[in-house]
Amino acid sequence: MAKASDDLKLVTHFELDTRWGNTAATGDNGGVGIDTDGINIQTKWAYLDFNMGKSVNVKAGLMPYKDNLKGLYLDADMPMAYMAYKAGGYTLGVGYSRFNDAAAALANKDYFGNKSADLFVIDNTYAINKDTKVGMAYYMNVDNTKGGSDVAAGQEKKIHTLGLYGETKMGDLSLSGFAAMQAGYQKNFTGITTQNYHGWAANTVAKMKVGT
Repeated sequence: MAKASDDLKLVTHFELDTRWGNTAATGDNGGVGIDTDGINIQTKWAYLDFNMGKSVNVKAGLMPYKDNLKGLYLDADMPMAYMAYKAGGYTLGVGYSRFNDAAAALANKDYFGNKSADLFVIDNTYAINKDTKVGMAYYMNVDNTKGGSDVAAGQEKKIHTLGLYGETKMGDLSLSGFAAMQAGYQKNFTGITTQNYHGWAANTVAKMKVGT
């Protein structure tokens, strides 16, 4: 981590995915023999983390993100820009990620962003007190990566995920849970809906310390 000030830092994490003696000439886990020439370092995180005043924090780059549904929908390292605004006990988080871009060659009348998978994030959390917080989250995934080679052709998939969540602590007892629903559709190249998506999920967890 490179920290310029209390309001600006650069976070980088790297991975070594290999084993001693792997002399493979290609791939991202080889070159671990004599002379050790190979692609051994992988970028896991590389993002800026900075504050804009006392109420706004921004993270942008290759970063970890875990949703407020205990990571059921999304818990991954990804390219993302995320802004959190805090006012008293309320925190609003807004994020955007483009995690796939399947654009073909320009000779096929294609362009970057034409066939992409994008995620839009809205997190609302309110801390009632230091032991209790509640919230609502909304995630929208728009996926056009299965489009044809022509700009006019496309196969859109759009899925909405909405969830309510909360947690509280009462003495040695901790309670947490969420309820979520999902709905969406997928269209074919002519714009006709070919598939609908519906889903539900719920979770409740109780923890209590009963001894050492």
